[in-house]
Amino acid sequence: MKTYQTIHLIARHVCKEVFAICLFLLGGVANAWASESRDTINGLVYTLDENTMTAQLTSAADKNITNANIVEKIVNDKGTFRVTAIGYRALFRLENLESVTIPPSVTTIGEYGICGNPCLTTLTIPSSITKMESGALSSNTVLVSVRLSENLTELPDGCFAFCSMLKSIKIPLKVRRLGRECFTDCKNLKTVEVLSEDFSIDGLCFLRCHLETFVNHSKTPQPAIYTETAHYGDPPQFTNHGQNLYVPKESVTAYKNAELWKDWWVNIKPLEEYVEEEDDSPWSLEKQSDGRYYVAGMYFTLDTEEMTASFVGVNTGFYSLGLPGEGDPSQMVGYVNIPGYVYYQSKEYTVTSLGKSCLCGYMYLNTVRIPSTVRDIGGGCFVQSGPANLIIPEGVTVLGKGCFASSFISKIDVASSVDTMGDYCFQDCMFLSSVILRSPNLMSISKGCFEESYRLSELVCYANQVPTLEYDGANSPFYHTNAGEGTLYVRKELVETFKATPGWNEWGTILPIYAYGTVDAIGRTAIDEKDAAIYDLQGRRVETPQKNRLYIKNGKKFVGN
Repeated sequence: MKTYQTIHLIARHVCKEVFAICLFLLGGVANAWASESRDTINGLVYTLDENTMTAQLTSAADKNITNANIVEKIVNDKGTFRVTAIGYRALFRLENLESVTIPPSVTTIGEYGICGNPCLTTLTIPSSITKMESGALSSNTVLVSVRLSENLTELPDGCFAFCSMLKSIKIPLKVRRLGRECFTDCKNLKTVEVLSEDFSIDGLCFLRCHLETFVNHSKTPQPAIYTETAHYGDPPQFTNHGQNLYVPKESVTAYKNAELWKDWWVNIKPLEEYVEEEDDSPWSLEKQSDGRYYVAGMYFTLDTEEMTASFVGVNTGFYSLGLPGEGDPSQMVGYVNIPGYVYYQSKEYTVTSLGKSCLCGYMYLNTVRIPSTVRDIGGGCFVQSGPANLIIPEGVTVLGKGCFASSFISKIDVASSVDTMGDYCFQDCMFLSSVILRSPNLMSISKGCFEESYRLSELVCYANQVPTLEYDGANSPFYHTNAGEGTLYVRKELVETFKATPGWNEWGTILPIYAYGTVDAIGRTAIDEKDAAIYDLQGRRVETPQKNRLYIKNGKKFVGN
């Protein structure tokens, strides 16, 4: 009996311990779940970690997205989350994806993070990226040009596998390892240059490649590497005879006697004889007679000391849409894709600003992609032009004077980094109805900021304190808007203060931000296409559009037919 009781007591004790452990583990899981949330911005889904106040891109909500403009920060009522990673299969098999802009906050690209996208032709991996995981950039079958971060220390296994249109690649100085099958089936890869003087090449790194030129800065020949015969039949690293191998002058003889290298290269020459091919990046600039620099229909100026560039205009001949209508052909600019980096004489320049009036007067302008490298949008930039919907990316800190005055913008999401908006920034925007101001540090609303934008009826303001209103004479920044019948959303602890503050109390309804829900105003407030009214460019409602004239419906321009 005593034995039974003893066993029973032990069993009860063990069960209690196991139960306690289970509760502890379940509690941990529950806490992990509780500490994570999601937010969707500009068609991209982010997972937010409230413990570390970081976020990672996890997927695309819009599977038809063409431009993945990754934000640097996400600001909501729980705080500011810094986006630090592109997660597992985050941008995977997106049929229409043409460009990816990675902000300087991102340090990691996860497994297959940017993978299998059949329209992605160019890619720049910024210097903030220090790690890429297996297959990170694989199966982008039309990827022609890629710029790698100079802070990478390895190219992981399968990194560029099946990037069949990749022509050449320069591998940065800090890279110490080229991963297994890194360039498998890169059948158009002709030229590889490895800047490191000390690196290893893993098994079958260049399987089924047809290299013509290999520029190797290592003074010591890497050993020949073979793999298991059961899978590959014991082939060597390179599956064809390359033409020219360039190595340090003092190492030419060593390479001529080394396994792998002596068997697979017709000519082994000193580095001094290598002539680098002209930069074939699609963003390589040509200098113009007026001192500007030109590429793909866009003009830039360069600061050679700061290594920065400013976008200053477009070539209307390049962008001519050939559309019928009432406008001057010089105004027929419909889509502008501003790169984050441009190149001149093989040097990289970061695009940090949009110059004054650079997109002024283009009435057909519907879409502008602003890269996350931009910090300053100049005065008058979008005067009397589009686009209808716009997201100002994180990193931008200044919107210049009259930046969007008299523009056709309908909805705008202004990044949390923007703490300065110039006078008359959104004056006389006849279609502007919804604005998000994400900055927690916004100190003031400038003179005439929204004046005469009479359809403005929704404003979301994340400021940590009530911003000062700068008056234009007796008029507040909301003079002649629809604020009296509209809704202002602010931090819950400031609702009553806003209600008691002159100028802000012009708003008909003031509510806490949580009443607005997930802030994605551009998608949330979109008008149903079938119910949208039609307006001419003077803001007058039109019942019967005339042929070959320009109109606006649902925030988008179209030509009557």
